[in-house]
This record gives sequence, C-alpha cells and structure tokens, in this order.
Amino acid sequence: MIKLAAKISWIGDRGSDIVGRRLGIVRHKSRTTNHASRIKNETKGTVLVQEAELADTFLSRALGLMFRKAPRALILRFPGESRLGSAIHMAFMSFGLDLVWLSSSLKVVDIREGVKPFNLFKPATWRTYLPSVPARYVLELPVGAVARSRTTVGDQIQL
Repeated sequence: MIKLAAKISWIGDRGSDIVGRRLGIVRHKSRTTNHASRIKNETKGTVLVQEAELADTFLSRALGLMFRKAPRALILRFPGESRLGSAIHMAFMSFGLDLVWLSSSLKVVDIREGVKPFNLFKPATWRTYLPSVPARYVLELPVGAVARSRTTVGDQIQL
C-alpha cells in the first residue's frame, strides 16, 4: 500500500516543482497538499483569500476538502485543460464552497458561488459541477470569497 501511494504521488508530482516555482508556491515534501501564498484578483486589485493549499498530485486532488470540518481555500492543479477533468463534486463535504475555474494563463473562465455540500436526503445536491469551458485550475474557496473580491469571469488571478 505504501509503495502504491508513493508511486501515485510521484506520477502526480512530475514537473510540479518547475510550475510551482513559476507560480511562487512553496513546496513541503512531507505533505500531500502544499501551502501556497494568498490568491489575488489582479484585475480588481482584491484578495480572494490570504492563504491557500495546493493539491497537485492525484491523491491530493481526489481528496480535495472531503472529510474536513472547516472550510479552507484549496487550489486544484490538473495536468492539462479540460472540462471533464476539472469537474468538482461535493460528496463527503460538510460545508459549502465558492468554485472558480481558471485557464492555464490564470484567467477566470467560470464561477459557481455558494455551492451546497452533499446531502443524502436532498437529491439536488447529488451533482457534479463542470466549467463552461476547459480549465486547468479550480479554486475551492469559502463561501463569500468571490463576492467579497468582486471576481468575475475574465479576471486575471495571481497565485
């Protein structure tokens, strides 16, 4: 089991050090998820969140914020731009999120605000959220972050 986890981590990490340095992300080898600096909307000059984690391995992206008790900001970085590959579900979530999809150039391509967590007794929450166009990054943010920063489609984001 440990060998498999190490292999999955290694596959997901190829090239991530180079991209991480380009984005100004400090990597912590001992964690599945890495810490990144604040997320800023360069177009509006506002800050979405002060601190975010980076999920750039298969395992860290698969887990996302599932099973966490409190909302945090998470940057999901996928291997390439895709609509289906950047889909998000809310299974095993205990809090709502604002979702922001970004292109490879870090431009906002789609937004969903106030997405509700999965609830077994509310079928409306049993869904997958897809961006309207292909995306490389997904920002999972605490509810209200998008409204506070006045972020809209087309804005340039800095990670």
